[in-house]
Amino acid sequence: MDCPACAATIEKSIEKMSGVQSVRVNYSTAKMQTKVEDTEISEQIEKQVQKLGYSIEPLISLDMQVFNVEGMDCAACAVSIEKHLMKRPDVEQVSVNFSTGKMKIAHQTNVDTIIREVEKAGYRAVPISKAQPSLQPKSFFDGMLLTTLSGITLLLGFVLSLVDVPSILPTILYAASIILGVYKPAKSAFYAVKSG
Repeated sequence: MDCPACAATIEKSIEKMSGVQSVRVNYSTAKMQTKVEDTEISEQIEKQVQKLGYSIEPLISLDMQVFNVEGMDCAACAVSIEKHLMKRPDVEQVSVNFSTGKMKIAHQTNVDTIIREVEKAGYRAVPISKAQPSLQPKSFFDGMLLTTLSGITLLLGFVLSLVDVPSILPTILYAASIILGVYKPAKSAFYAVKSG
């Protein structure tokens, strides 16, 4: 890439692709981060970048991990946590939002190390995955389980709507069916961008 306009061109082209939720190209570091619905789109992204006259190589493919951060008093607290964590070579990216109390981080270490590092900065981090169980299927069979549960809750909601029960119960079952049936987490991927 020769200039920031090159990065903007790549971003605009990739974000138009089906299945791409977001893309960010950093001209100064020659890095691109994507969030996609399915990691199988990586080949299509690589071909699209090649059409533009550049090449990419995957650096790392990680899901962003989310933590609740306790003890922040202001936006400067969020910045100090980010700066502290970015000093570590095993942290790829970190974003702390003071107003929501959430930290998103892509890293190549274990969760306990991240928690300890946040504590060193004077705050407390709790992985959201421990506080709220994830619905992300771990295998094909887990995905089938979510689909089956979605169908069962839909059927129960329909049956209960035909009998004399409070209408809130079928409504809750319909909502649960939708949540179980459509949940699909985004994946993050990081690339190094080179001139063609």
